[in-house]
Formats: sequence, structure tokens, C-alpha cells
Amino acid sequence: MSSTKLFCPITVGDVKLSHRVVMAPLTRFRADANHVASRLMLQYYTQRAAVPGTLLIAEATYISPAHCGGQIEGYPLYSSSPVSMDASSPGPEEMIDSAIWSCPGDSRTAAQNAIRAGFDGVEMHGVDEYFVGRFSQDTVNQRTDSRGCSVDNRSRFALKVVKAVTNAIGSNKVGMRLSPWSTFQGMKMRTDVAERQFRTLSATEGIEFALDIWQDQGPVFVAGGYDGARARSAVDGEHQDRDTLIVFGRYFLSSPDLVYRLQHGIEPNEYDCSTF
Repeated sequence: MSSTKLFCPITVGDVKLSHRVVMAPLTRFRADANHVASRLMLQYYTQRAAVPGTLLIAEATYISPAHCGGQIEGYPLYSSSPVSMDASSPGPEEMIDSAIWSCPGDSRTAAQNAIRAGFDGVEMHGVDEYFVGRFSQDTVNQRTDSRGCSVDNRSRFALKVVKAVTNAIGSNKVGMRLSPWSTFQGMKMRTDVAERQFRTLSATEGIEFALDIWQDQGPVFVAGGYDGARARSAVDGEHQDRDTLIVFGRYFLSSPDLVYRLQHGIEPNEYDCSTF
């Protein structure tokens, strides 16, 4: 295993890593009722950081009380457009300008709080039903104003958030996660697009077009059902000319010592999605 680039050191932003295996953001709902991290979460992340120099991307968190049910009861839910996740979900209302432009400020404050709390950086979640994804993906964004229709217009919200966060904590501490082909929660891009204005790009499945656009702007995190063999093939073969890191999700859930297992050729535990 020592001959593979998968276990060669790499620097991501300001952080020096001992290998290129990354833990994906995996929402586990283990915070307390006030959305504060619990002792169980401490144990969970400690187990998966057993190999020094491992990058763990923590699960998503709210940037504002308004995004976790903290608004006045009876106020409507807002989104880029009045498009529901599915037929059983309540329909949101289209956001007005004042509500839209409060989000970059909330993102900036949340990022600053994360750095003060000791995180090495932040990754903005531009996938699924999160706000960045709901503005950038043409499946959901059906606006006809300056924040809809074209690629440039749909990207304005994401770029505004990126600018606010990078100006606050520095681009070396900021990444963006994209998944244009995911159909989870009713999402999926119809067109091939990607933007760049941050230090790292994290992409899942069918992302060659994004890598071509990104070129060599910084490290690339790739995800999408990797196992040990495919991970080694990716960094040593198809992505050998890039600073590529491989993101694992489900195997990190079933095998907290995943990095050690990959290093020593030990098969990870099989995962059971029904228990997630």
C-alpha cells in the first residue's frame, strides 16, 4: 500500500494532511435539542480521527436560528422558488430580496464562529435542498428575475455567499461541495455548470466537466461510492495529475478505523443503509 499516492501527505489550504482519505459530511442527528454538539458526537468524531492527519468534514449545521424553525410561528418557509421537495412537503414561498441578501451575512458569521471554535475551515454545502443548491440548480430555481434563468444569474447567490465567507476567514479555509447529478430531495441539474472562487472543490459523481473547469486551482475532493481499490486507482491513475483526495461516507460509518484498514489492506465492514 505504501506505493500509492493515497497515503502521501498533501496540504489543503492551511492544513497539512498525512494522507488523502477524507471523511464526508454525514448528518447523524446526534446534537441535543438546542442543536449543540453532544458527548456522543465527540466520541464519534474521535474514533474516526484515530489516524493523525485525517481530514474529517463535520456534518452540516444551521447558520441562523431562522433556518432551524426559529422564525415566528406561522411565518412561511422560503426558497429560491415555490418548488417543494416532493408531493408530501409543504410548498415554500419565493424569497424576496431582503431575505435573500441576509443569508451571506449569516454565512459569514457562522464561518467566523466555526474558526473561533477551532475548526480548520468550512465547506459550503451546495447540494441537495440546501440554499446554495436551490439557487444554483435549474431544476428548482424557476425565478425569472436577476437570480434565475441563466447560469450567471443562478450563480449569483452562491458567489455572494462565497465572497462573504472568504472575505471573513480567508479563501484558504473555504471549500464548496457540489453534486449536480444527485436526485436526492428532488434535485438534479439539467445543464453542465460549475463555478470557482474558493480554495477546494468537493464534487460527487459524474464530475469530469467540473474538474476540467476547475483545472489546477487547488485540491479536488471526489466522492461517489469509492472503495479502497477504486480510491487508489483514482489518485494513481485517472486523477494522477491533480491534487486529488477521495471522500468516503458510508464506509466511515461502518468502519470508524477506515483509514487504518485501507492502509493495511483490511476490508472495511459492510455497511447497512437501513441502519443509517
